[in-house]
Amino acid sequence: MPITAKWILRSVLFIIACGVTSASFAGTLPEVSVTQGVAQTSEAGGAAATLTFTRTGSTSQQLLVYFEPVAGSEAANSDWSSDEIINLSGRQGFIIPVDVSVYQAEITADPDNMVEGPESLLQSLMPRSTYTIASGSEGAFETVLLDDPPEVSIELNPVSVIEGGPPGSVTLTRTGGDMTNQLGVQVFFNTGTATIGQDFVVEGETSTEQRLVIIDNDQTSETRAITPQTDNDVEGDESITFEIVPSTSSSNNYVIVGATDSITLVDDVATVSIAALDSEASESGDPGVFRISRSGGDIDTQLFVYLERSGTAAAPGQVPRDYDMDLSQNANGRFVLMPAQASTFDILVEPLFDMDEGENDETVILSIRDDIGEYLVDMAQQTATVIIENVPELVFTDGFEPPAAKACVSAKDVRLEPWRYYWTTGKVDGKVADLAKGTWLARCWR
Repeated sequence: MPITAKWILRSVLFIIACGVTSASFAGTLPEVSVTQGVAQTSEAGGAAATLTFTRTGSTSQQLLVYFEPVAGSEAANSDWSSDEIINLSGRQGFIIPVDVSVYQAEITADPDNMVEGPESLLQSLMPRSTYTIASGSEGAFETVLLDDPPEVSIELNPVSVIEGGPPGSVTLTRTGGDMTNQLGVQVFFNTGTATIGQDFVVEGETSTEQRLVIIDNDQTSETRAITPQTDNDVEGDESITFEIVPSTSSSNNYVIVGATDSITLVDDVATVSIAALDSEASESGDPGVFRISRSGGDIDTQLFVYLERSGTAAAPGQVPRDYDMDLSQNANGRFVLMPAQASTFDILVEPLFDMDEGENDETVILSIRDDIGEYLVDMAQQTATVIIENVPELVFTDGFEPPAAKACVSAKDVRLEPWRYYWTTGKVDGKVADLAKGTWLARCWR
């Protein structure tokens, strides 16, 4: 067969296979029409939108029908999908199978994490040489894609947490949108009166600035622990308030349905009290003991406890004095400093023998001040008393006292601290009588 004849035969077979004929076949072209079934579909799921395509004529071959978006269509190709409709070189189309004259395509809205509102998908059939468009089907057909954006809320639990107590929690919850992708939620982790990083800490967060919290793909919520911190500040109860703020991203967006939530941070300040651990002291050398106790607050931090001293006994600094007691003093007054980790602190009352035969027993009173200091006072144990027993005459009983010591006791113009003896080979200070080298020395105060 000549080459020219071969090419002519091949061309004819190709034209027949493609269903494309010359103008002489125009009268046999199938006619395609489209009718709208369900006109809308939602990203939330449910019923799909439907388009029904009908062709006339022979059904012995499949028929490829094209359509295209129309100007004014709001939906992008990524907003919808169809198992029946395929993308071909930037155009959409579908194949009416062999022996099928009526073909239905379903369109579903694809969920995303955007806030868009309802969108209109406008499409129209494209003319093609293999079919004609039926009258009334030349225009656009509209499918409405309903939006189902992510909705987010925030919840704090429980109603209150205590400083130093068990942690609470914050939970971000989402519904709707594209659950197969993660969702970032913008959160302020502190709009209350409590301070993040000082009064409480949030798991994974240290800043009061706006933070992006990720809810992972296929997860409906994200929970973080809220751990209250201890301190010794008297500040009262405070609020922990978190707030969801709008997203600044169009591709990661959400609708806020529960913008804010709060819990109460209950103040657990240190509470201090005082008691007389040994309430009976004596000029014979028996000391008394006050004990200050604390509970709550931050035991890992030292604590200043301010005291007011009173009673009938002459206090240190007075002349003459009846006892010694070691209290520190600053511009705020007398105090003791309880070390970190110490739940108690003892204060010694050391009476002085004064050879005053006419005086009665005397009192030393300590009260915890409630007008200053980072603590609360247990008002039932705010004050304690130590009684100093008067001793009219000091009696030496061990037989080792040198005559000079006895002379010191008998002198009417001196004060003796009889329990403070020093074994020495010389003078201790200018106020100590050098009774004898290598013997007991009694400190005599002029």
